[in-house]
Amino acid sequence: MPDKVKPFNIFRNFGLNENQHSNFLLKFLSPKGSHNQEDLFIKEFLKVVGIDSKVLENFSIKDILVSTEQKAGKRGRVDLLIVIGDYKI
Repeated sequence: MPDKVKPFNIFRNFGLNENQHSNFLLKFLSPKGSHNQEDLFIKEFLKVVGIDSKVLENFSIKDILVSTEQKAGKRGRVDLLIVIGDYKI
């Protein structure tokens, strides 16, 4: 067994571009995704990025919107946007 394992980057290994990265994440994070796990992945993701799970207690699955390539200002865009009620991530 090697002393040091190289970090694994799933996106680099599959050769995905930026938009494909966003779409890949969208499929996992959307509670309405074809994974049939409802809000499991989005809840775990929010924990990892430091969002208290109590935030989600006031919302149902239908209140969670995950989208890609949203406009931000005059020339910018957000690759991945998560909206839960008034919260935007």
